[in-house]
Amino acid sequence: MTGRSHSGLFVAEGTSDHPLADLVESLFGARGVDVNLSRPDFSRLAKVAKDVKSRIAAGCELMAGAPEVVVVHRDADTAGLVARRQEIEQAVAACAPRGRSPSWQELVASVEAVVNGWQRDGTNELR
Repeated sequence: MTGRSHSGLFVAEGTSDHPLADLVESLFGARGVDVNLSRPDFSRLAKVAKDVKSRIAAGCELMAGAPEVVVVHRDADTAGLVARRQEIEQAVAACAPRGRSPSWQELVASVEAVVNGWQRDGTNELR
């Protein structure tokens, strides 16, 4: 581990998806990066819309600032993969940190390693 824990926000469609956050944390941990994902229950917050941007904003408010990592789990069943990817990219870009510190760059590299390790052979099987 890097000796430093990174703050994170896990945004999903419902609390039944929260166990996925444990899996994501373990993927980072396997690469030597400690990430602690907050898992807000958005259904308990009044007036938080179900779109990703609203949930990220609410999560950032609950965390009293922007997290270093935002992990979004969103089913693509009704809107399709392209629409969901665009929704997530736009929402995450709205809360991205302005500075690019060395620890932030290290974290980006870790995220890329997790994603590339998952999609490397196109099977989307976790390794």
